[in-house]
Amino acid sequence: MLRSTFPRRAQQRAGAAGIRAECGQALIESVVTFGLLITLIVGIVNFGFIFRTLISITNAANVGAAYASANTGAASDLNGIRAAALGEFDPASTGWNCESPVVASRVTTDGDGNPSVEVGVACTVVSPIALPIMPDRFTVSHAVTRRIMP
Repeated sequence: MLRSTFPRRAQQRAGAAGIRAECGQALIESVVTFGLLITLIVGIVNFGFIFRTLISITNAANVGAAYASANTGAASDLNGIRAAALGEFDPASTGWNCESPVVASRVTTDGDGNPSVEVGVACTVVSPIALPIMPDRFTVSHAVTRRIMP
């Protein structure tokens, strides 16, 4: 008889003291884990937007450099280079998430003495989801150098 009542009393004592004390701990652990998980997911989404904008800026710099490398007249036409590069800029369709993109170009010579043009595109990316622990603005830029065709 002693064997049958002892485990029951031990379980009752553990239940009264142990289970109630651990209920709050599980809740706190869940809240902390959920908060860290949400922060990680938001960071991944923000990185995706920044990377998508970087790809678009790289494409814009390539288009501007292709326009500028057509001949020496086009290499010095900053308005034409800007129009060609920003022709890709349509925030609704391309996913650029940046404020006021800047296009710059300069004519240089390469290592062999041939004329070349360098076109750079830069903009400030605004994070779609702001968190206090992460910056909400990043500067993204890309430059492309191409030889000017004679």
